Amino acid sequence: PTWIVSVERGASLVSNNVCSKEPIFGTNAVVKDNASLPATQGTSMATTVVYVEKSKAKELKNALEELSFLDKTFRMLNADDNALLDDPSRYIAVPITASCDAYLSQLVPDDTSSSSSPWVSLVAGRGHQVAPFSTKMLGNRRARR
Repeated sequence: PTWIVSVERGASLVSNNVCSKEPIFGTNAVVKDNASLPATQGTSMATTVVYVEKSKAKELKNALEELSFLDKTFRMLNADDNALLDDPSRYIAVPITASCDAYLSQLVPDDTSSSSSPWVSLVAGRGHQVAPFSTKMLGNRRARR
């Protein structure tokens, strides 16, 4: 299934938390519908994330930044309790760009250890999660008011 969300300026976003469990990569990813995401208050919004073990978060963040795959609009945060992971408390949600999501979608599921993209092996899962805007983005929004 494909989810298209249209949000008008000033509107709050209420959607379904969507997370893929198996396979993480490829176009045939299984998408599950989790609990509803909470309404935002203008300081956060639903975004596409990858999940990484906390001990490997900095390594993945640096790799994504190098490739311009890190969505700097949002902050990294702990994985939501509803994330389809074995133990969500062990993971960090890292916001990714649409180009990163497209790249991961075109990968062959068994090709997660590719030497051309070693960072892919750090990714434990993909999904959507409400994430706070980065402080840079919040500052830019306040400056425009």
